[in-house]
Amino acid sequence: MKKLNTDPIKTEKRKQDRIRRYEKKAYYSFATIILLIGIIIVSRSLYLNVKKYFTYSEQLSQLEEIHSEQTERNEKLKSEIKQFNTLEGIESIARNKLKMAEEDEVLVIIKNNKPADKKNKKNKQEKSSYLNGAE
Repeated sequence: MKKLNTDPIKTEKRKQDRIRRYEKKAYYSFATIILLIGIIIVSRSLYLNVKKYFTYSEQLSQLEEIHSEQTERNEKLKSEIKQFNTLEGIESIARNKLKMAEEDEVLVIIKNNKPADKKNKKNKQEKSSYLNGAE
């Protein structure tokens, strides 16, 4: 038979040991939960920062491309301005856009009212109606 330990000091000590072990487990569990929350927060912020980095780098490359296109366009416009500031440039604008001629020249403008496609369709319709005996 087993002898029951009835010593009150030992039983009190055992109770205190159990309470301490329980408190240790509770502290460890609490610390683990706090660490997991911290890891989740850090992981989320890292993910967002990496995502922003790639988004911004893509936007930067698009903006650099637009900038280079606009720089080329700007250079082209500058060369056109230089060209149109000359006498020959002004004369070409007057002749081509404003339909002007010099004093001793005669300007002939041939106006074509109907585009070729419409004319061809009309001719085809006339031929088909003639062949069908409609006329």
